This record gives sequence, C-alpha cells and structure tokens, in this order.
Amino acid sequence: MEGEVAKKKLGVFHYDKRLRSGRTQHVRVSVYSLRVDAERDVWPEVTEREKLWTSREDASDRVQEIELSAILSCFEPS
Repeated sequence: MEGEVAKKKLGVFHYDKRLRSGRTQHVRVSVYSLRVDAERDVWPEVTEREKLWTSREDASDRVQEIELSAILSCFEPS
C-alpha cells in the first residue's frame, strides 16, 4: 500500500509474538490509519500477510486481539 499515514495514532494493543527460535516476546503495537493512494500486488511480506478489503465490523470480528478489535470497531475514516 502507498498513501499518507495519519499523525495521530488510533490506539495501542499488546500481544505475544512467537519468534523463530520458538520463544515468545510481549509486543506493544501502535495503530495508525493510512489513506490508501495506490495498492501493490507484491510487497515484502506478501507470503506472510493476507490482504482483504472489508468493513470495520468484519475486521474487528476477524482479529484475535481484544484491544485491536476495540480499535477497529471504533475506527472512523476521515
């Protein structure tokens, strides 16, 4: 994706990321909105990430992290 990232963050969520070594590390993630100007078919994490355009309600239901779900459910595009 290419576009403009908002200056103000939408929120923060936490999760335990599994590392290649098998260990887990607690991670804090800041979430920002992105106004999409262009979309690419190939990007660095194409084999690791699924790209799906959906409603905020569906996106909120699809994620496992409760904090991220709350952020997505309150998102209002500008």
